[in-house]
Amino acid sequence: MSKPILLPHQDSMAPPPPRPHDAHVPDIEILNPQHYCPTRQATLVSATFALVATIVGGGILSIPLAFEKCGLVLATILILLSIVTTDFSLYILCSVSRRTGAGSYLEACRVAFGTGLEFAVTTMLFVFLLFVICAYMVLIRDIWTPIVLLMARPFFTTTDTGSEASPSASGDASEKTLGDAVLLFIVIIISPFLLKKDLHALRYNCYLGFASITLLCLSMAYRASQKLAAGDVDIKLWPDSLTDVLFAYPIPILAFMCHFNAIGVQASLANPTRARVRKVIDGSMLISGIITYALGLFGYMWGGSSTQGNILLNFDFADNVILVGRVGCGITIMLASAMITLPCRESMLSLRSFYAEWREAKADASIVEPTVSSSTYGAVNTSEDEEIQPKEAGEAESNISDNAENRFVHFLSTFVIVAVCYIGAVAAPGVATVWSICGCMMAFLIAFILPSLIYVKIRAAKKGH
Repeated sequence: MSKPILLPHQDSMAPPPPRPHDAHVPDIEILNPQHYCPTRQATLVSATFALVATIVGGGILSIPLAFEKCGLVLATILILLSIVTTDFSLYILCSVSRRTGAGSYLEACRVAFGTGLEFAVTTMLFVFLLFVICAYMVLIRDIWTPIVLLMARPFFTTTDTGSEASPSASGDASEKTLGDAVLLFIVIIISPFLLKKDLHALRYNCYLGFASITLLCLSMAYRASQKLAAGDVDIKLWPDSLTDVLFAYPIPILAFMCHFNAIGVQASLANPTRARVRKVIDGSMLISGIITYALGLFGYMWGGSSTQGNILLNFDFADNVILVGRVGCGITIMLASAMITLPCRESMLSLRSFYAEWREAKADASIVEPTVSSSTYGAVNTSEDEEIQPKEAGEAESNISDNAENRFVHFLSTFVIVAVCYIGAVAAPGVATVWSICGCMMAFLIAFILPSLIYVKIRAAKKGH
């Protein structure tokens, strides 16, 4: 998830800090960074494409399943509804940022409702990203295991070279074990990226992902047209049960989620007027909506009633038309998992900081009375003077110890995240299940409810309600 570009702390350029909207202050805008800041270099096209590239990712591979569960008509309605509601929620988030100077989603939560909501959203973000990483690991296993089987066909015996070759779809224990081993091997390969604190080298990965998904969509359109010409298309218009709808609806919601990136994109846009921000949001939702709907429709036309949570499982892994898009998606999701690990680790460490601050505040509250009493007799200054010199003498040793501790915490937190997600991916019956659980638990709250509450709070403060 991208973060807004912050300005250096210079008197002539630094924006004012975020603040709650005061009812007695005129309706002004607090851009962060400022309107003519030189770091704002994104054009309408580049900003729109950057937002599209963050939307179109691994979640789109499950959209055909939403068609299969909901039927063509209802799936179309739900995707259109997801596009419209996401477009509106992104715009009000950007509006909140402009009114308060908040530089991120979490800052907007803190400005509106205080640190309590910021802590709650940070916790939610951490859990949400764990689910995303877990889903990406399932996709990595599903995409790369058939490719490994294809390359190592002389060494492995498989009973099916078609859609059921993936370990997630196959009942064969050896293939399931092979898939888990392939996933573990890939996690080890990308571990240097998982441990990085700055993934600047992967800044173009989102464009690779967009190109891979677009190529895959065109390949699926070609295969679907062949099946349509043969008269072998199995499409239903309406869902079979309400349970199928409830299972599938979170999938398109997650496919369009980019709320943690919207404020950052606005922060990089040159001449960020409201009209230009609106064009970026509308354009990105239109482009990503077309690609998402097309891939979902073509994938469903090919898979029919047998459509799986990862549409690539419905294609023969030796299909050369799909193979290039498959490999491109596999590489993209591998690198994307590293990019998601970074904010997940930061959220985890932020929770650790929240806990440390709470303990410190609790400790300060417990010693406030003795401190006041001792200061009456002049004992406090003597104690401080005695402690200053040893602190200065041991400052270098303390810094070395802190750096070693920070490195240990960095490695340990990364290992915990990767281990938990790997266990979840091995245990998960399929990626669609992960998306559905994740969507039901947090997607609606993060995407729609919280942005609306934050906006209403800020507007109410302005009007003096």
